[in-house]
Amino acid sequence: MDNQSSSQFSPLQITFTGKRVGSLSGFVKLLASWLIFIGAVMLPVLGQAQTKGSSSGQQKDVIPFIDYQNLGNTQSRARTLASPANARVQGDFPDLCSGIYNLNFEDPKLVSGTDRQAGAVYTFQNVVTLPGNVIHARVTIESVVNGSVSLFDNTGDGFPSALQPSFLPEDNRASGQGFSIFNFEFLTGNYDVLNGQITEASAITIPAFNSYLVDIDGDSWVNEFQAVSGGGTVTFGQGATETIEALDDLAPFATRFQDKTQSSLDSEGLPIDVFHRMVRVEFTNIQSFKWKFGVNYASSITGHSPRLFSFYVLCIQGFLSAA
Repeated sequence: MDNQSSSQFSPLQITFTGKRVGSLSGFVKLLASWLIFIGAVMLPVLGQAQTKGSSSGQQKDVIPFIDYQNLGNTQSRARTLASPANARVQGDFPDLCSGIYNLNFEDPKLVSGTDRQAGAVYTFQNVVTLPGNVIHARVTIESVVNGSVSLFDNTGDGFPSALQPSFLPEDNRASGQGFSIFNFEFLTGNYDVLNGQITEASAITIPAFNSYLVDIDGDSWVNEFQAVSGGGTVTFGQGATETIEALDDLAPFATRFQDKTQSSLDSEGLPIDVFHRMVRVEFTNIQSFKWKFGVNYASSITGHSPRLFSFYVLCIQGFLSAA
């Protein structure tokens, strides 16, 4: 028989929030007091929550503005702009950019040649980091034909991570093409941040990345176009088959993607969410490639405005493709 067994039972003794209650009936009274207190506190709160929201009693859903700059950056879990604290982020959805590297073309250094002229060579530090390797890029302006490169990298429009040259069409030309060709090489080596020189440079392969040929439009005198060599699968953005056509081009490009509307009213600037003005190109196991951008002359004029181009290389998880 243990110490709790006895033929004489005393009233139940209970300790509650540090106070001894002499009997079960006393405990019940104290518990009832606590329940009344809690009810007095919670009823106003519940009433306020019930009246929050629309007149129908249902709280309005929030559709946030998409921060396309951070799409594809699964590690940042950056929230969408102007979104509530509990808004869903990219990490809440299936990762459609899995295995795709994001590239970053910022702060170019001119290492040889004349700025914006054929033969000019630029380098970019750490465009992407692979396991065990920091990758730099070397970009050479191979040619400039029937026009001029007015900016090698336009940082006033679009996005810092993209390479965004401007091309100035030639005056009084009514036919043919005006364009520039950039050659890209990916390298490892020691990067000098002062002059951009890469010593002990060695070619290296990037397993996979997506490029977006952005803002392919035009005006009454020219149709913009872009083309790349070395790319794989090509996907038109949603609605792009109505505004962009695929045309044969000289090797090594095979195909160029050219505006067919001679209008830019629906795509001012360098938007990456206007899918009907863009094409996605998937690159796999790439050490180097070429990018051609420029205009097809439709009619003659004096005083062209510079045409804006963008080679955007962050995976856009929200990219909508043509049906």
